[in-house]
Amino acid sequence: MDQKSPNNVLLNKIVWITGASSGIGKATALALGAVGARVIVTSRTQKDIDKVTGEIIKNGGTAISGCCDITKKGEIERLVNTIVKTWGEINILINGAGLWAFNEITDISEHEWDMQLDTNLKATFLCTQAVLKGMKINKNGHIINIISIAGEQPFNNCTAYCASKYGALGFTEALRLETRELGIKVTAVLPGATDTPGWKNTDLDRGKMLSPASVAEAIVNVCSLPDDCMAEKIVLRPQGGDL
Repeated sequence: MDQKSPNNVLLNKIVWITGASSGIGKATALALGAVGARVIVTSRTQKDIDKVTGEIIKNGGTAISGCCDITKKGEIERLVNTIVKTWGEINILINGAGLWAFNEITDISEHEWDMQLDTNLKATFLCTQAVLKGMKINKNGHIINIISIAGEQPFNNCTAYCASKYGALGFTEALRLETRELGIKVTAVLPGATDTPGWKNTDLDRGKMLSPASVAEAIVNVCSLPDDCMAEKIVLRPQGGDL
């Protein structure tokens, strides 16, 4: 999509992406920056998001870094206030942060359980809550939750991850009922296995996985739909099927 195209509905849209230092979040930040959106790149590590922000700017886009622990409400509120003062109300929120650990239920520590539920579910709630006030006032906005096919399909040794993702999908679908009459779109994105850094210590063939860029392209397309159309849920899987 050409930034200068009169049909470019994403030009100058303010987009906040969590988990944007790597994987799907990073690819989505780069893709949206390339089509003229103003992108807020967020993760917990400043140097990582600065690299992504720098790449967007180098390619002619507009971006700022927002280092934030999205499991903490106070940090989220401070970041959102800064964004609003700098650019204005957020038009699109993409909840992309996520983590997982493969363990039998008897081997999962309470800390591992809490980290997955806090990052994959609680943070989605907190970030959504932080942007909804502005979206409701404007009667416009789009919330995209990058979930996983593990949000509707169980996997062995993934109890904590599946619990968080099933919860995130339920949250997304209930949120849509609550906000659609206000003009706010809510989309669940459920990718299958995607070649992200989290797979680096596994024996799976990463060449058969989805690329983050492919998932990002689908997200950009969803963001570009006309106002009278909402993609409620998109499921993406590798062409060859599940691994």
